[in-house]
Amino acid sequence: MDIFPARKRPQSSQSEEDFQLQLTELQEHLIECQRNATQAKLDLQAKNQELEEQLVIRKKLNDRQRSDIESLQEQLERTQLEMAQGRRQQEEQFVELKAEVQGAKDIAQKRVEAVQRFKAELSLSRTTVAELERELNALKQQYSGEKSAWGEQRELLQAQLAGYQETEAEANQRWQE
Repeated sequence: MDIFPARKRPQSSQSEEDFQLQLTELQEHLIECQRNATQAKLDLQAKNQELEEQLVIRKKLNDRQRSDIESLQEQLERTQLEMAQGRRQQEEQFVELKAEVQGAKDIAQKRVEAVQRFKAELSLSRTTVAELERELNALKQQYSGEKSAWGEQRELLQAQLAGYQETEAEANQRWQE
């Protein structure tokens, strides 16, 4: 781009007026170029200021992100440590629970054996009770039979006693006569 538009070299035959006109045009063009240069400089300064502000903002953002990343890394490390501790605790609890379950199984087995012994003893006791009930029933029948026989013998003895008493009363009456 030609910064001196329509620039013509003054020729010696040109008039002073043409030369002055050209000089004025060149001066106006120079002023316009200076204005454009000044505006471009201001635009560049504004753009530079804006870029510097963006750079500061980005640095702050990068610092914040770096801080966040470091914080997240620390948090991740703590979480991994907590998870490892949790796994260890779970493994220890699993071992303890396994031992408790085995102990409970042993106790349950002993209780089953005790229940089986109790059932056997109960069955034997039931058999013994049944035999004793049969003996008791036999004794009750025997007692009922003997009680009935005793009742009859008592009645007979009472009748004999009553007969003796009458005989004695008659004998006493005769004696007194």
